[in-house]
This record gives sequence, structure tokens and C-alpha cells, in this order.
Amino acid sequence: MELHPGAPQVQACACAVLGRLLLLDSSVTGIGPLDVDSGGRGLIFAALREHEDAVEVQACGCAALGGLARRGPASLRQDLAAQDGGVALQLVISALQLWPHSAAVQERGASALRCILHGDRSHGGRADMALGFGAAEFLVAGLDAHPEAATVQSSGLAALLCLVAPGDGEEQTDREHLEPVLPPATPAACGEETLLRALQNHPGTALIQDCGLALLWGILLRRSPQEPSDGVQSLQSLELVAGHLALEALRLHSSAPRIQVLALAVLHCCLRERSVFPQIHSQGAVELVLNSMRLSLRYVVVQEHACTVLAELIEVGGSGICEEVAARGGQEQMVEAMHAHPLSGTIQRTCCDCITALCTADREAGASPSSSPGRGVSVLVQLGAPALVALALRLHVADVDVEERGAQALEALAGSDLADLCACCPQLTRQSAEAALLSALRAQPASVAVQTRCLNLLMTLLPREPVEGARGVSAGVEIALRAIRLHREGKPPEVLFAAMRVLFRLLLTDGPRGERPEPMQAIAGSLLSCLEGKALGMPSKTVLGQIARACPDVATRMVALDGIGLLFQAMEAHPDIAQLQEEAVGLVEILATRCAPARTRLTQRPVGAMAVLQAMQRHLEVASVQARCCALLANLAADGSHASENLAASGALELLLAAVRTHVGDVQVQSWGLMALQNFWCGSGGHSEAYPEQLRHRAQDLGSPEVLLARLQNRKLMAGTSEDDLESTAKQLQAICVVALHCLAGNDKACRDTLSETLEGSAVQLCSPALDATVVLEVRERACQLICQLLSERNQDVHAAMGRQLAESVLAAMQDHLAAAAAEDAETERGLPAGVPADDDEETEETLVLPSPCYTPSSSSTSPAGAECCRLRATWVSSTRIIVAAMRAFPAEPRIQAAGCRAFQRLALAAARGRGRDRHALLQDLLGIVELIVGAFREHGISAEVQRLAVLAIQGLLLFSSSSFGECQAAVVARLQDMGFSELLLRAITTYPGDATLQENGLPALRTLARAGPEQLLEITQMGTAEKVIAVLKLNMARPLIQENGCSLLADIAWQGGDSQKHAGEVGAVLAAHRALRAFPMNPQVQVAGIAAMQALASDCEAHRKQICDDGGLELLTFAMNAHPKVEGVQGLGCAAMVSLVCSDLDRRSALMSLKGMDYAESAIISIPKSERVREFATKLMELMS
Repeated sequence: MELHPGAPQVQACACAVLGRLLLLDSSVTGIGPLDVDSGGRGLIFAALREHEDAVEVQACGCAALGGLARRGPASLRQDLAAQDGGVALQLVISALQLWPHSAAVQERGASALRCILHGDRSHGGRADMALGFGAAEFLVAGLDAHPEAATVQSSGLAALLCLVAPGDGEEQTDREHLEPVLPPATPAACGEETLLRALQNHPGTALIQDCGLALLWGILLRRSPQEPSDGVQSLQSLELVAGHLALEALRLHSSAPRIQVLALAVLHCCLRERSVFPQIHSQGAVELVLNSMRLSLRYVVVQEHACTVLAELIEVGGSGICEEVAARGGQEQMVEAMHAHPLSGTIQRTCCDCITALCTADREAGASPSSSPGRGVSVLVQLGAPALVALALRLHVADVDVEERGAQALEALAGSDLADLCACCPQLTRQSAEAALLSALRAQPASVAVQTRCLNLLMTLLPREPVEGARGVSAGVEIALRAIRLHREGKPPEVLFAAMRVLFRLLLTDGPRGERPEPMQAIAGSLLSCLEGKALGMPSKTVLGQIARACPDVATRMVALDGIGLLFQAMEAHPDIAQLQEEAVGLVEILATRCAPARTRLTQRPVGAMAVLQAMQRHLEVASVQARCCALLANLAADGSHASENLAASGALELLLAAVRTHVGDVQVQSWGLMALQNFWCGSGGHSEAYPEQLRHRAQDLGSPEVLLARLQNRKLMAGTSEDDLESTAKQLQAICVVALHCLAGNDKACRDTLSETLEGSAVQLCSPALDATVVLEVRERACQLICQLLSERNQDVHAAMGRQLAESVLAAMQDHLAAAAAEDAETERGLPAGVPADDDEETEETLVLPSPCYTPSSSSTSPAGAECCRLRATWVSSTRIIVAAMRAFPAEPRIQAAGCRAFQRLALAAARGRGRDRHALLQDLLGIVELIVGAFREHGISAEVQRLAVLAIQGLLLFSSSSFGECQAAVVARLQDMGFSELLLRAITTYPGDATLQENGLPALRTLARAGPEQLLEITQMGTAEKVIAVLKLNMARPLIQENGCSLLADIAWQGGDSQKHAGEVGAVLAAHRALRAFPMNPQVQVAGIAAMQALASDCEAHRKQICDDGGLELLTFAMNAHPKVEGVQGLGCAAMVSLVCSDLDRRSALMSLKGMDYAESAIISIPKSERVREFATKLMELMS
């Protein structure tokens, strides 16, 4: 070349030889790349410059430069790419320009250009220079000149691609790991006609397809959908042809992953023009895309583009494509792609889109996660798609698109219940699903879609019923409250609704706690009480936050995290959305029911429930909102005067009255409204100065007995209530009205008189259903008292008209009340030390915990029914007054009278020990109770049960009246005497001599009456008491208590002396006393009573003395004193009886001496030295015997 620079043939042949040698393996030729020095490069440059008109020199020179750029020494390659790159580029591009019709020049020039650009380390600097030299235009001219030459098309397209994407243009079908493919910036000189022609003419040439599709991708991305192309009629026709070529490439080059990527990318661009979808689909697009996913599973880039195209096809084609995808096993390919490439956000996002579309189409056809195999949803579930979606949510927390699409896919898979999906999909557990949702909610707090969908799914994942023994608080509390905080002003407020539903479900899952507050709840309540009326500062918020983290229950945690304040902020941000107001107030209502600190927060001044009052005012015509608000006010007012006065001062009572008046026909508003009125009225004591006078009168009018009974009578209130809820709703309204009537009229006779006169007896009929056994006891007992009071005071004909059914109901209610009261007293007594009386404060009010009135949410509401129970303030029910009312109302009913007598005995015995909640009422009505019992005793002489129980009751009342808690025995005895009870008691004793209980209690009662005074004793004696008592003693020889009391009563009669003493002896008193002494020789009480009777009979009566001694009286005395040496009564009365028996007869004295009577006298003094009474009689006996 140096010797013949002017010989083009020599130069051409030399360049050809160099180019060929550089491309050969040096181990074969012996000539390696290092044997070519920089001089050879200069000779090639000179040949190309000198022989521009020689086509062979240009072709071979370009080949030689290409060989140097690819296989030359490293230093030469670097120089060629850097220092001499511009010269080489100019020479190659000049050859391309001069010889467009030479296939050899075009092929070798394009290859040389590509090799030079591949060696460029300046990241595209030489490519920009080549473009400046016009390389693109000359390459396109060469392509157009040789459309059928595959080598020219391959090298030309590869060079064009290198111009805009250095490093590309190489065939990459055999790569183990395919690198990401980016769309090139296709030069403007490269027209789509050139590319389309190359792709159409050479469909089987991999390099042409690779580079052509890449350049075509760049053209499609560069154009807008409205831009027409130059050589094609419109973009639509371009994309139609390009889509066809891309599908053909997918079909022919299924083993070339890079071509698959480029074809899928072109296909995705083509689908932007929706009108070409039918033609593309008809050419088997779905099948080819799924086949590409199947064959190139390991290549993440292929999977990303294939999933993107599949999602686009499904989006455009709708349910028809979904069916085809499912029929061709597309679910398996999507699941495999997600499983193989979990870290690819594109794959996870697009597969989630496809899953959503498939599930949506499938559910429209009526499928479910548990439906038969073959359906889209069931196949996805069986393949574990839900678990993969949950995994995507956990792995891509920073990618909002993946989180949104994943939540949407999980929602589509779950349908209406994620818990059911977990049960159907073994790969997805409730724990993993919850963890995925919580991670998404934490990571994307600002995404409305993520928050709404994940919160809705979390709600379905939570249990629907309280979990037994569950104490943990889900992280959903904080997440839901944070969602409310961040999205409280969002429109539409879907996040707010979703968050509130989660809080509803969490509260429902946690279940109501006991009446005793948790420690953390008590601390929170104390802190909020101290901060009344003050804004929460950072220290307070910090303390409450720590409390929240330690709280074991959801309600307290929500309050400590200022959940109520956040709900109120949401309400204020959306004041016109009634549904949001309803659900927010319902949530606050449950918090108020569960958590005392919540009520503290809501009743502080300025009133914490102002948002609720504003909702009531703004939505006065919306019954569901009013029902919720009335329920909350009822709960708050149940806390007593402080809460009710604060609320009333803020206008709550006026709004409550307006709600009840506006919704006269709505049973929910009426139930809750009347309950709130009742709580306000009781909470203020009925006369609080906190109520304006006009409001107090309006409350009285609205809650008057007439209005309450009218509500009971007006069944139109039940209109609109479902049949399932009709009974419970009616009972609840009835309960509230009855409790309110009892509060107003139970202790006010004038009110009851007005009520009876106005309604002419219908009050009893209207209230009587409340006596049914299915009604809660707190309501039944109040209805019982009120009905009995009305019957006893006004219209007795009502009782006759209603028959025995009313009496049966009253009896059952009274018995249930008494049983509950007895159990309560027993529980209270167990907590008191022995001998310590109960608290002396008399109860006037109590709070009833009743089932909540049936709540029917509005048609648009999806919240649950609210609080499980309601608190109703009520006048305290006294057992004493219930019994009195029942006995007065039903004097002819022996069972009611018997039950009343039995109850009064229990109450009296408890009151005598300072126990029982009714002792104040018992003392207050004591004389009236005595009259009732005596009346029952008189009227039911033929009822052994009434007789027995009445005697027991009187004996108990006498015991109570003589105790330190009664101290009114004289008045009770006087009243009994005035009513002739002694004669009635003797009648009962005579009529039922064998009734041990009656005798054991009747005889002591008779003794108590007899000892009231001489006149009373004489009167009782003149009734033939002695012989009646003796008859009883004969029939009850085995009962020591009867013997004791009978002998004591005989002693009292005999101590009167005169005719009374004589008559007692004549009817057998002596023998009766001796029988008792012989029957119970070791019973000290019987011995004392018998000796007393003996001594009373012997006193100043010689006939009785003789009779006693003849019947062995002295022996009985000595035996008793010997058997009971430490009993003062036996020793004292024994000595006195001995004195009376022997004082007038020496023979009897000798008989006593023979029985060692002196020794018994001395023994009595020694045994009981401190008794003056014993000493006195023993001394007299010793003096008499000496």
C-alpha cells in the first residue's frame, strides 16, 4: 500500500486482506491484531481519501476500519474512537454518501460505523458527531436503495440504532440475563416506511427485527395519537401495520427475549390507538403475549412488557378478553410472573390490574372464591394469587402505584369479605393479610385509594363478634385515626367512612367491658377531668399517648388518642353530609357507653359535644341523625346533674325537644328522645335551676303522663319498622315510657289522680304489657308498682275487668323483684364486717342498663347499630312500696298477700340488724305496713299460708320496731291493738294448732302484745287465751319453742292473780307446765318458761300449790336446778317457786328438805354469785328451810 498508493486495485485488495485478517483468529493465521500498527491505520485513511471514485477501495477500506475498530490493538481502538474517531467517521460516512447504490459499500460502511460507535467511551459523543455529518440520512438512503439485501438492511439498521442508542444494535438472543431495554430516540430521517419495509421483507432475520422494532418503538413513542405520518395515510394505519409486524415477530422469534421485549413494546404503543384493537386481537395477540410470558419466565424485562400489554388488552377488550385469558391459562402465567419476580414493581402492578379485571368480570357472572373450579376467581385463589398480592403490598410499600393496584386486586379477589378469602386460600392467612394491609396503610397515608380500600378490607378481616378473652388492641386504631386526621377534609369523604367502619368493627370485636374501669381508663378519666375546659397541650397529649399504648381496650385507647376530637373535626369539615354525621355520632355514642373518660370529655365546659349539637340543628329533618344524637345525649345525661346541666346550658335540651316534636312518627327518635328527656329530668332532680323556666315547662309537657301513655297507645309509631324488630322496638318504647311514668307519678299521688281521671283507667291496660316476663326486670317492677298504685287508689273495676291474668303478672313481677333485691342485699352484706350497719344514705335514683332500642341505620349507612346497651335514669324502686302497692291493689289475692307478708318479714329482720336497702322506707311506712298485714290476716283466715306468713311478718316488724334502728315498738303494738290483732291471732292459733311455724311466731307476738300493759294483758286473758294456749301445747309436745312461748304466756296470765290465775289452773295450766318441763329437761329456755309458769300459778294460791306438789312439782324443780346450775333463770325462778310451794305447809317443807332443797339454795348462790335476784330468792328459801 505504501509502494502503490495510486493503484486502486492494490489498495482495495490490501484493505480487503487487512480487514479479513483482523477478523480471523490469530491462533490460526499467526497474524494477530497487535501486528497492525498505527501506520496501517494511516494507509487505510489515505486509500479512502485518494480513491473516493473507486468503489472497491471504499468498500474494502470501510471493512478494514471496521476490523480495526472491532479487533485491532487496544491502543489503536482507543485512538480510533477518540482522537481519530472524527476522521474515521468522516471517511466512512463519505463512502456511504458517495456510493448509495453499492451494496458492498453500504453494508461494510454501516458495519464500520457501528464498530466505531461501539468503541466510543464518551457516552454518545461520536454518535452526535456522526449525526452531524449526515450519517442517518445516508444510511436511510442505502436502506431504501437495497430493500431486499438482508446484509445491507441488518448493518444499516444496526448502525442507525447505534446512532441513537450506543451499545445497542448487537444481536442479543442468547443472553442469559437480559438487560433493561429503553426506547431509542429514532432520528427524524429514519422514516417509518423504511422500517416497515425492512421488517416486512425480512421477518426471519433476528438482527433486522431487533433493530427495526427498536427504531419503530422510538417512532411510535415520538408521535402523538393525532399526528399523521408522512408516508402512511394516518397514525392509525401505521399502528395497525406496526402491530401486525410486532405480532409476527413474537410468533417467529419466541426464543429471542430481546426481540420479544421490543415487539411487546411496539404492540403496547399500538394499543394506544383503541381503534386498531379488533384487528390486533384477531391476529392472536392474547395467545402470543401469554406464550411470550410462558417461554421467557426468567427474563424480568420480558415479563414486565408482556404483563403491561396483557393489562392493556384486558382494559381495552373488557370481559371478552378476560374470558379468553382465563380460557388460555392466563391466570397461571400471571401468578408465575408475580412469584418469579416479586421485586419488579411493573410486574406486580400490571398483574394486579389484570387480576382486578378478571375478578370483576368473573363476579359479574356470579362467581365467588368458593365456586367451582374453572372460574377466574376460584382459579386465582387456588393458585395463591391473594398471597402474592399481599406479598406485593409488603414489598413495595414505597411504590404508591403498586400499593393502590394491589389493594384494588385484593379487594376484587375478596369481594365483600377478606376473611372468607383467607379461609378459601391456604397460602393467605389472616395474620399475613392483616400485616400486608397495615404495612400499606402505614406506608401510604396520603393515598386516598390505598387508605379507602385497605381500611375496607381490614374491616372485613376483623371478627364480627366479640372475641372471648381477647385483650389485645389492634394497630388499626391508630391507623384509622390517622386516616381521619389526614383526610378529614377530603371530598368525597370515602376514607372517613372506611376509617369509621374499621373503628366500629374494632369496638365490636373488643366487646363491652365490665362496670369496673380499667386502671388506664381511670387514669385517662382523671386527666381529662383535670383539664376540663382547657385545650390539650403537648404534655397532656404525650401523657395520653402513653396511656393509649398501655390501654387494653379499644374504647379507652381511642379516647386517649383524641379520637373524639378527630371525629368532631371530620363532622365540622363535612357538615352537610348527613350520613357522615350519623356514623360519626354513632361511633362517639359507643365510646360514651364503653368509656367513662369519653363521657367526661363530652360533657366538659365548654361542652365537648358541640359538634353533635350542631349536627342536630343542621339535620333536624333527618330522622337517623336525630336518633343517633338523641341516643348520645341520653347516655351523657345519665351521668347525673353535672353532665345534664352542662349539656342543657349548651342548648342540648332545646334541640332534644325539637327532635322529638319533629319526628313524632319515628319510633327510634321517640325512644331515644324520651330516654334522654327522662335522664335530663332525673339528672337535674326535676327542678334544677340550670333549666330555663320555659324549657322546664316544655319538658314537662312533652314528658307528661298523658303524652307518655299516648305514645304507648299510638301504634303508628311502629310504622316503617321491620317485622323482625317490631316486637323489640315496641317493648323498648314501652319500657322507656313506663320508667318515665314511674318517675313522674310513682311517688306523686296528685299526679296519679290526674292520670287516672284523665284516662279513665286506660293507664293500667297500656302499662300492663310491661309486666310480661320477657321484659327486663327493672321495667317490670316499675310497671308493677305503678299499676298497683293506680288500682288501689282509683278504679277497682279495672282489676275485675282484666281478670286474674293481671294478678298473675303482678305476682310474678313482684316475686322476681324480691328475689333480685334479696340477692343484692346478700351481696352487699357479704362485703360488710359482722355487726356493722349498712350506709344510712337513702337512695332516691338509680341508673338502669337496658338493651338499646332497635336502631335502623339510614339507607346509605353501613355502620352497625351502635351501643349495645343504654343507661336510663330512674326513680329508685323500693321493695317496701312495691309490696304495699300490690297488697293494696289485690287484697283478695291470697298469693299476693302471702308474698307480701313473706317479703316484709325478710325486710324487717334485715332492718333490725341495720342491713337492707329498704330499711328507711320500711321505717317510714311501718304503721301502714302493719295495717296491710293485719288486713290480710283478717281477710284470709282460711288460708293457712297467709295466716302463717302474716304472723311471721308481724313478729319481724315487732323485732325491728324494738331494735335500735326502729325504736317504735309502742306505736306498733298500739296499732295492732287498735286493729284487734290479738283476737285475730288467737283465732289463727286456735284454727291452726298444728301449724308449727304459725305457733312458734304467733305465741311470741301474742306475748309482746300482752306485755304492752295491764289492760292489754287482761283483754287478751279474757279472750280465753289460757285454754287455747294449753290446747296448742298439747298438740306440739315435740316442739321446744312452742312449749317455751306457751309456758311464758301462761305465766303472764297467771301473774295477774285472782280469777285469771284461778281460771288458768282450772283449765290445766299446771299440767301443761309440768309436761313441758318433763318433755325438755335439758332445754334451759323451756325449763325457765315452765318454772316461771309454775311459780306464777303457785303464788298466793294454795290449791295450785297442792296440785303442783302432788304432780311432782318439787322433783321437777330440783332436777332442773341440778341440770342447769349456770342458768340464772332456772336458779332464780326455781328458788322462788320452792318458796311459794312450801311456805304455807310443813309437810311440803319436809318433802323439800328430804330432796335437799337447802343444798340447792346454797348451790344457786355459789353458781351465780353476781345475780341479786338469785341471791334474794335463795336466801329466802334457806331462811324458810332453817
